[in-house]
Amino acid sequence: MNYILSPLPLFVLSFFACVANLSADDWPQILGPNRNGRANGETLLEKWPAGGPEKIWSRPCGTGFAGVAVSDDQVYLFHRMRDRDLLECLEAATGQLVWKQDFQAVYRGGFSSDTGPRCVPLVSGGHVYLYGAGGTLRKLARKDGKQVWSRNLFAELRADEGYFGAGSSPILVDGVLVVIVGGKKGGIVGINEKGETSWKTEPDTASYSSPVALTFQEKKCVACVSKYRLKIVGVASGEVLLDQPFGERGPTVNAAAPLVFENRLFVTAAYRIGARMISLESRETVWENDTSLSSQYTTSLFDRGYLYGCNGREDFGNGSLRSVRAADGRVMWEEKRSGICHLIQVGQRALVWNIEGVLKLVELNPERYVELASAEVFSQNSKSLPALSNGRLFVKANGDQQPGKLVCLKVGK
Repeated sequence: MNYILSPLPLFVLSFFACVANLSADDWPQILGPNRNGRANGETLLEKWPAGGPEKIWSRPCGTGFAGVAVSDDQVYLFHRMRDRDLLECLEAATGQLVWKQDFQAVYRGGFSSDTGPRCVPLVSGGHVYLYGAGGTLRKLARKDGKQVWSRNLFAELRADEGYFGAGSSPILVDGVLVVIVGGKKGGIVGINEKGETSWKTEPDTASYSSPVALTFQEKKCVACVSKYRLKIVGVASGEVLLDQPFGERGPTVNAAAPLVFENRLFVTAAYRIGARMISLESRETVWENDTSLSSQYTTSLFDRGYLYGCNGREDFGNGSLRSVRAADGRVMWEEKRSGICHLIQVGQRALVWNIEGVLKLVELNPERYVELASAEVFSQNSKSLPALSNGRLFVKANGDQQPGKLVCLKVGK
């Protein structure tokens, strides 16, 4: 029998900016500025103190697997306290509260006892976009958190909560907010800045994989992985330009985000689904297997011809960090002690955040595993994706049976 544990947290011809008004050090959405796990304008410390990176500040928080977003030296923390979903705007340097906004929480819970939000906030221009676990999409003003509009997409498009509620973080491209809803009245939906539906695709089932931006066939598009399909959709019209099966029936999920690089598209999942590398020029599969890099829910990095990512499943206790040659899927090395982990790339190194609260600094070395430093930050569930901005790493322990906590660590100059 297959068991499923929290797969949450969690470009083609050219990359393009999908969030407006970014500074080099912002982390305004899931997986960073370009949704590829790569930090811009950062310089990591060469050495850590004996006890690990300096703790700049910490703050208690509620439930939810949602990681934070960081923009213009402000941190956006989306979590749940009792029956309220909260968005808190904090000073990045001190953790002090700037403002907070709360809403009635409607998610009742599924396979996980955690009932908080799963999606990372999206910050763009003067607004913050939230997608709650119960399927409500909101647009808020950054200056004070006042709500501009909200829509219950699960109710409108007749989507169900699935295993874990809504967990695919929306993306904003050319003024169109793209959301994988997975409803009987629309699978993927495009919504304009006024909150109006611009287009929607045919019915589908949602995943926990977040869409990424790319240019394909000279059109601005998003690559979306649903529970059973991989699609490339034009943001202007909702036209589906590529549609392939990707997924398996039964108690399975797709949760890792697509990775786009050098005219290729990489998708990965566990549950016997495996990994697929696609040429975006020919649309043909370059390689596909279930032995190279089958990730349950964390997204891989690409650097200089190699993929670095997590293979295996949390519920099977077999998560391992791997280096894989992108050209053919050959496994170059495997670190079996890593467990399930999220990665952030800075230059030729990576911060590796284990979901049990251990932080490591490793080289992006395709030939061998090189660990430079390690520190235990938490001793509890820490699935939320980390965020890096201006030398500060933001990591979160998820509150459930234990109180949650957001911690800011000094890892850069």
